[in-house]
Amino acid sequence: MSSVKAILQLIVDRPSITAAEIADELDMQAKNVQPLIHPYLNDGRVKSEKKPAVEGGASVNHYFASQTLLKEVDGVKQIVTRRKPALAPATVGDGRFSCGFFTDGRLSIVKDRKAIDLSREETTQLLAFIDAINIERIVGAA
Repeated sequence: MSSVKAILQLIVDRPSITAAEIADELDMQAKNVQPLIHPYLNDGRVKSEKKPAVEGGASVNHYFASQTLLKEVDGVKQIVTRRKPALAPATVGDGRFSCGFFTDGRLSIVKDRKAIDLSREETTQLLAFIDAINIERIVGAA
C-alpha cells in the first residue's frame, strides 16, 4: 500500500487522527504527512481541524474524511457523526493516560502518543468481556 493510500485509510478508520499518530503508525516523520495529503485537503476529501494538543499548548491538526473519501476508500457511503465526548475524558496520574466514551458509542484510550479508538461494536464487545470477568479477583481487591 502506498504511503498516501495508507494515510487516507488511517484517516477513514480513525477520525480525528493527528499527523504524529499517522507518522507513528506508518513509521514516517510527522512533517511528511501534510505534504502527502495536501491535494486531498485542497479538494475537500480530507478535512482538517486545529485542536490544542494539551490544555494551553500548541494546536495540532486533526484529520477527518469527507463522505467522498469514505466512499472512495471503503466503497460504500457511510454516515459519520462528529465524535463528542459523552463523558469528560478520565485522566490518571501524570496525564499520560486518558480514556473517554463518545456520543456515537465509541471508546478512545490514549497513553503517551499511542491511541486505541474502538467502534461502537468493538466497545460493546470489550464491555461485555470486562463485565464477564471478576475484576476484584484480578486486581487483588479484598
